[in-house]
Amino acid sequence: PRPRPKLRFSLADALTPGLGCAVHMADFLPLETCQSVLISGGGVLGSLMAHVLRYKGIDKILITEPAEYKRNVLKELGFIVFSPDDLSSAMDEMAIGAFDAAIPCNPYSVSLIQSLKVLKPQGVLGFFSGLTDFEGIDRDTINLIHYKELYVKGTYGCGEKDTRKALEMQVSS
Repeated sequence: PRPRPKLRFSLADALTPGLGCAVHMADFLPLETCQSVLISGGGVLGSLMAHVLRYKGIDKILITEPAEYKRNVLKELGFIVFSPDDLSSAMDEMAIGAFDAAIPCNPYSVSLIQSLKVLKPQGVLGFFSGLTDFEGIDRDTINLIHYKELYVKGTYGCGEKDTRKALEMQVSS
């Protein structure tokens, strides 16, 4: 059999595309006045989004993640992480009545619904992931966008500018 070449890539090679997507979202959202952000989903994109927000100077970042092993990794990285079921107690602990911004980083309707409910009036919703289900999404839930006068922005992928910015962030940190 033919010998297989060794894989040669760096952590930057692996993370830059996802980090570029997080940069793209963060650059499109009006986050200048946001002090608190909820991220739903602590997988790769949720974690990278949290890093980008921290890089941009946002201190109150709460990540909800159902998987305990992911919560433990994120806690080791210095993030505040709770199970989605414990969101209200986490908000009490952080003295947050409602969030300035929310970014669901997974495709589940429960995260979108939770985000809409905990946003302040005139809050910012970054729609980072398309939905794979619509369970629990009803007229009253969608009307929260209208009645709270939320800013909603969806993004998909990233461009060359975002990728370059992601590489620069890795070098400068």
